[in-house]
Amino acid sequence: MDLSIDFVRKVAAFEHLWIALLVGIVLLVAWYAVAPYSTFKKLGIPGPAPWPFLGNLPDYNKKPSQPFLVEKEFVEKYGRVLGFYFGHTPAYMISDVDLLKQILVKEFSKFPNRPLAAIGDGQSIFIRKGLLNVQDDDWKRIRATITPTFSALKLKQVRVSFEIPMQLKKVQVCATTPTKATQTNSLQIVQ
Repeated sequence: MDLSIDFVRKVAAFEHLWIALLVGIVLLVAWYAVAPYSTFKKLGIPGPAPWPFLGNLPDYNKKPSQPFLVEKEFVEKYGRVLGFYFGHTPAYMISDVDLLKQILVKEFSKFPNRPLAAIGDGQSIFIRKGLLNVQDDDWKRIRATITPTFSALKLKQVRVSFEIPMQLKKVQVCATTPTKATQTNSLQIVQ
């Protein structure tokens, strides 16, 4: 009993120290909650105000099945280039077509990494080494390999290969459908 009374007296003697320690911990937690959210403000990039610890995730929680509507609201309110936060992680949203073209086509080598996609369990080599998840040198190697495949000329060739079967189908429909033209033994290709 005397030990507990002595302990209480000793703790009471350091009462101001305990209060100072508690205030310090509260200030440290408050700083940790809001400090990461100054990134875009320092750069002068507009964006929605983040929640402590959560960033802008509560905004997405308002419409969980339609996150694109939240992003549309962000673009309408803050412009075509804005910054927001997934938790403490800053992220850009760019909806300017010319800027996207510059980033994704002309200067793609400067932007090799992106957030890891949460697809499946992440253990499959197809997921870990797929184009959406590879980073740094692996991404540059894969991008250099597949870029020629998606050139304008190759994409036009693919378009033509899709158009030919559609035109053949139109010819087949005209040939099998009895019309005035087919009854007179003449065939017209409908475009």
